[in-house]
Amino acid sequence: MARPRRQVRSARERWERERRYTRVKNRLVACMERSLCETHFARFRSFGEGLEEFCALVSEAAPIVEDEVNVLFPESPNRITQVILQNFKEWLKSAEPVRSVCKLWYQFIRKAHLECDQCRGEAAYLIDSGSEIEDEDADVDED
Repeated sequence: MARPRRQVRSARERWERERRYTRVKNRLVACMERSLCETHFARFRSFGEGLEEFCALVSEAAPIVEDEVNVLFPESPNRITQVILQNFKEWLKSAEPVRSVCKLWYQFIRKAHLECDQCRGEAAYLIDSGSEIEDEDADVDED
């Protein structure tokens, strides 16, 4: 009798992971579309290339990780501000499995905030004197 219970539990866990994956993916795509101008969003290749891997890792992690991601990628009508971007950078320092994927995201969004008033939400740019995630000269998506 234990076998069907494990199968049911396994199916429930798989279903919950799939739901979490879809929620995270939908939230990230919507947030990025809101937070970047159309030109920068279209050029954000590392986001499209790393999205599947990121969502899979978050969906397989503890539910608290999804909560952390929800804070960093706010719901509509909010967007990624410079403050949220700095919080994202701090979060990445301890987010080892997704760090390599998200580091490129941070660098691209930071560059977009530096270059584009629309991406920055017309806010004045805040100077960050803290250290970068690793090295600031790492590859960033090309314009």
